[in-house]
Amino acid sequence: MSTRTTPFPRTAVLGAGSMGFAIIQGLLAAGAAEVSATCASSQRAELLRSRADNGLNVVPVEEHPDANRRVVADAELVVVAVKPKYVPAVLADIADVLPAGATVISVAAGITVSQLHEAVPGHGVIRAMPNTPALVGRGVTGVVLPDDLDEATKRLAREVVATLGAVVEIREEQIDALSAVSGSGPAYFYLFVEQLTEAARRLGFDEPTARRLVEDTFIGSAVLLEKGEASPQELRRQVTSPGGTTMEAVAVFETGAWADLAERAYQAAIEKARRLV
Repeated sequence: MSTRTTPFPRTAVLGAGSMGFAIIQGLLAAGAAEVSATCASSQRAELLRSRADNGLNVVPVEEHPDANRRVVADAELVVVAVKPKYVPAVLADIADVLPAGATVISVAAGITVSQLHEAVPGHGVIRAMPNTPALVGRGVTGVVLPDDLDEATKRLAREVVATLGAVVEIREEQIDALSAVSGSGPAYFYLFVEQLTEAARRLGFDEPTARRLVEDTFIGSAVLLEKGEASPQELRRQVTSPGGTTMEAVAVFETGAWADLAERAYQAAIEKARRLV
């Protein structure tokens, strides 16, 4: 989480869906006092206001078609969190009212630094790629900090994305690979949990018990891993006694050639991302 000792600048978050709201929550929890946001509907705006821990200015596009222009007019930091297909139109809409010196952070997949520069020339631009655990402040976000940014802007960007969890600085050409590993990573985890839960049900456990056994095992194991006192390999060896039942089960899993399967899955995601650009 962010440990910023000076106030966050006036911030506008364009698009307050799941990820946009995660950013809003992170900023407010870190002490940001001046946060404005836009969303599509009045109903969504009311929900956001009710869920925000601190004061939040929300302007729904349904009521104010110029909502994005309104909230960026005095912003020092703009976070673009709309769906990728809407980013070009949103940036074109705000470009002429974006204050001099304002920084733009985009969390939209497929929108390059070059495209951001072209849309808002003269402004510092940053790409960030969070994953869904950011919704509970435990995400990992890859961030691209172009060389033309000054150190103060880079530091601000790091602190903003740190409100979502861990931060990894990457080169832009790595962003598709990062998306394959951490962006899509939660889905791989949930898929494995699903399959193990279904297998437990076939062993005779009811649904609630099967879920408790599998999910709490994963959560507890993750906490052990987070403590950092042992590597994943060592933690696995601690459970896998030679000649024991766990070793038999692991041997079955290993017949699936997991390392090769993981690499093929990553490559499939990367190739798909490149076709989408």
